[in-house]
Amino acid sequence: MAKKATSKKTKAKQTAAKKTSGEQKAKGVARESTAESDAPKSKFDEAMANVVAGASRGMGRMSEEAPRIAAKTSEVAKEGYGKLKHGLSVAYDTGSKLTREAYREAKEQAERFKHTMEMRKLKTRRETLCADLGKVAYSEIAAGGMPAADAFSEDRFLQLIEQIRRVDNDIVEVAKELEKH
Repeated sequence: MAKKATSKKTKAKQTAAKKTSGEQKAKGVARESTAESDAPKSKFDEAMANVVAGASRGMGRMSEEAPRIAAKTSEVAKEGYGKLKHGLSVAYDTGSKLTREAYREAKEQAERFKHTMEMRKLKTRRETLCADLGKVAYSEIAAGGMPAADAFSEDRFLQLIEQIRRVDNDIVEVAKELEKH
C-alpha cells in the first residue's frame, strides 16, 4: 500500500510539471506571436493583411448593396423584356402586312397571267378556225367547182362561222376581265 501511495504522489507531481511546462509553452507562443506582431512584417504579409481587411469591409458593404442591385437588375430586365416584346410585335405586324400584300399582288398577277394565257389560246383557236374556214371555202369553191353562194350555205361552213363567233365573244369576255386587273 505504501508503494501505491508513493506512486500516486509521483504521478501528481509529474502531471503538475506537465501543466506548468504547457502553460509556459503557451505563454512563450503568446510572447512569440506578440513579438512577431511587434516585429516589422514583410511586404507580402502586409499586403495580405490589407486585402483581408478590405475584403471584410467590402463583404459587409456588398451585402448591403446586393438587394439594391437585384432590384435594379430586375427593373432593367423588365424594361428590356417590354421593349423586346414591343419590337417583336411590330415586326410581326409588319411581316403580316407585307405577306398579305404580296399574296394579294401574286393573286392579281396570276389572274392577269391566266387571262392573258386564255386570251392567247382563244386567239390561236380563232386563227385555226379561220384557216379551216378558208380551206373549206377553197376546197368547195375552187377545187369542187361549187358556186360561192352555195358554198357559204353548207353546214360545215356555217358551223365554222358559228364557232368563230363564239370564240370572238369569249375573247371580248376575257378582255373585260383583263381590264379589271
